[in-house]
Amino acid sequence: MKGNAIARIIIYSILILVLIGILVVALGANNYFKFGTSGGTPVVGSMNVDESDVRNLEINWASGNITIIRDDIDEILVEEIANGEIKDPMTYNLRGNTLQINYAEGNVRIGFGSLQKKDLNITVPMDWSCGDLIINSASTDVEIREIAADQLELNTASSNCTITNSTIGNLELNGASCDLNYSGSLNSLTCDGASANITAVFTNVPRSIELDGASADLDITLPSDCGYEIDMDGVSNRCTSEFTTSKGSHSYGNGACKITIDGVSATVHIRNGGHRHTEDCSTPNSNCPDNSHSGNHH
Repeated sequence: MKGNAIARIIIYSILILVLIGILVVALGANNYFKFGTSGGTPVVGSMNVDESDVRNLEINWASGNITIIRDDIDEILVEEIANGEIKDPMTYNLRGNTLQINYAEGNVRIGFGSLQKKDLNITVPMDWSCGDLIINSASTDVEIREIAADQLELNTASSNCTITNSTIGNLELNGASCDLNYSGSLNSLTCDGASANITAVFTNVPRSIELDGASADLDITLPSDCGYEIDMDGVSNRCTSEFTTSKGSHSYGNGACKITIDGVSATVHIRNGGHRHTEDCSTPNSNCPDNSHSGNHH
């Protein structure tokens, strides 16, 4: 409904103002906010963990890049890298089958010039697969290559995330500003943030894709034999597709992939992995899933 869309614009605008206010305070002289961790055992440089002891992985990281890859090794290798001497070593907890990696022991201050940038590199054996992979970060770049996980949850204030040749069950992305580049297989994607830019090339047909935000750009490539259905609610939304659909249809094929966009100023482009044909869903009487310029909920 148009009234609901206007209400969301107001809410998202307030959220952005609040986030800007937090940033100004955090960067002010002698001011900071805390990135909480739960302590653990300090580690200097690197550590190894038997892969049979780890099913889930949780990362709490404040500053620096996070890289997770697999290689021909026998144990899970965790390394932190910084320019110069590391001021606050990372810590770890092994609780049941969950390995938790923290930026530092206790709470660390985030403020102007107070936080050391440290990169976290995690390498896992070729045959290891993850149950729950949770990444909590303040502002980091995340790179994940050739990883299998049942559930990936990324919570961040601002993040650029690249996931390559991976097999993920459910991917949940939460943040004020998120950029995601994805390639591989995926069951479902949920994104909730003030601003999101998502580009994905899928080797399968996902069950569902849900985006909720003030500004969302979704550019996905689906297999040529896919089916999808788009549901857009909001204002100033635009959709294009390279699939040819029947006139007046809101779906393609069997509609197996449910794509839901709930927000303002969303741009959606559906690419055909098999051939190139583009329909502009933003124009009246187009043969694509309808858009929501009028605020109608399809």
